[in-house]
Order: sequence, then structure tokens, then C-alpha cells
Amino acid sequence: VLAVSPFRLGELPNVRNGIATVTASPEAVRLYEDMIGRLWKSAYKGRTGAQRLRRLLERVDPLTESP
Repeated sequence: VLAVSPFRLGELPNVRNGIATVTASPEAVRLYEDMIGRLWKSAYKGRTGAQRLRRLLERVDPLTESP
């Protein structure tokens, strides 16, 4: 089963109004599974991911210290 929300969950999420999509369609589920697989394959993970996250946080908060 796949549930897709039309809302960005950020600082001020608006999840009280609107329509989400819920489906058990094999084609839709496969589409999202394939997309998540591609995103995970190219994602920064482990030590490299932690270093990347620290650099991004330093850009947002220059007082953040790196080990």
C-alpha cells in the first residue's frame, strides 16, 4: 500500500486540509519502490554522509563545530 501526501512537511506543515493519495496499485507501489531504491543508492551514507551533513549544518549555523 502506498500513501502520498501533497504537503511538504517543513517548518509550518499544513496537514489539516487537503487530499492525500492512498493506493494498493502494483504499478504505483513499484514506481515508488524503484524511485526510493535509486535515491538510496545515490544517497550519502556512513562516514561520508555524516561529513556531508556536518558541512551542510555549518552553512546554516557557522558556530557548529566539526570533530
